[in-house]
Amino acid sequence: MFRTICTFARFVRIPTSTLLRQGGVKCWSIGGASSFTRGFCDKNHGGIPPCKNQGQAKMVEVHEGVRPLTWLLGQWESIEAKGSYPNTNSFNYTETLKVTHLGQPVLNFYSETWLEGLPFHDETGFIKMKQGTSRVAYICAQNIGLVEIEEGELDGTSIEFIPEEPSVLRTSFGTKALGATALKRTFRLDSEGILEQIVYMSTLKVPMTKHLYVKYKKKEA
Repeated sequence: MFRTICTFARFVRIPTSTLLRQGGVKCWSIGGASSFTRGFCDKNHGGIPPCKNQGQAKMVEVHEGVRPLTWLLGQWESIEAKGSYPNTNSFNYTETLKVTHLGQPVLNFYSETWLEGLPFHDETGFIKMKQGTSRVAYICAQNIGLVEIEEGELDGTSIEFIPEEPSVLRTSFGTKALGATALKRTFRLDSEGILEQIVYMSTLKVPMTKHLYVKYKKKEA
């Protein structure tokens, strides 16, 4: 038997036996969740009272398995973002990239882009390391219906990812992205604190070619 609780704006199904062993759930917290989420949880958390310190998330240490990647953490905002590809018009856009952690051996990321002020493209996923090595994996799901996996080597504050086979999976409907067959990217943090990302893409008709170039500055806390 399972019981659903709301915690930090996510819904978690926990076996009742686990709740009993741990003495039940004393409280719940959703931090800075939207008023809609708070209202939903108020009605659906099954009578569990809200935490007294609601809105204050407990700080956790970065897991040792991803400490070499801490230079990626933070909320980044583009100061330059350009896109181009053969037989298409080049374009400028804006992007925010948020990289966080939950004390687990993985980093979480979420990227939003805007084109001419309108929502354009979203990506979310995880970055993790193979323990005891410099091998890094990039796992990404895109709102256009693509999922990609890339792996690369960490070199200081730089990672060059290359596509794994098969590197791109897609939904059977509604997928655009120029018929992408593979993607690869590099991340690099320079000495002035500017983060750079370069994305390359291949399609059925075009070999691996530079597609996106972004420079980010970390948002002040």
